[in-house]
Amino acid sequence: MLKLLNTLGKAKILKDCDIKRHRLVAIAFTRSGRIIAIDTNRRGSGAISDFSFHAEEFLIRRLHKIKARERFGDISILVARWGRGPGWTLARPCEGCQALMARYGIKTVEYTDYGGKVIKGL
Repeated sequence: MLKLLNTLGKAKILKDCDIKRHRLVAIAFTRSGRIIAIDTNRRGSGAISDFSFHAEEFLIRRLHKIKARERFGDISILVARWGRGPGWTLARPCEGCQALMARYGIKTVEYTDYGGKVIKGL
């Protein structure tokens, strides 16, 4: 999982994320591990935060647009934060994003902790 984050996740953050701090990436997977969609947080006034649109918000919008639940069934999400120093750090989704993912039917959410290790939660 960390290998995927270090290649695909970091590249997506560097390409699309316009925020200097708190750069997050959210990746949606099928049960078999196929990547469905990937998105980052960006500046603006989102539904959950006045500072930015959260990566989870963008990802759920994208999943809804492509009718991912109908097409793929159970979906898992991985959320990771690229720290100011080298490496991944804590990326636990906020309560608003947790509620958004629950409304969409996401049952499995994983996120990085302070050491960059991926943990299951929510």
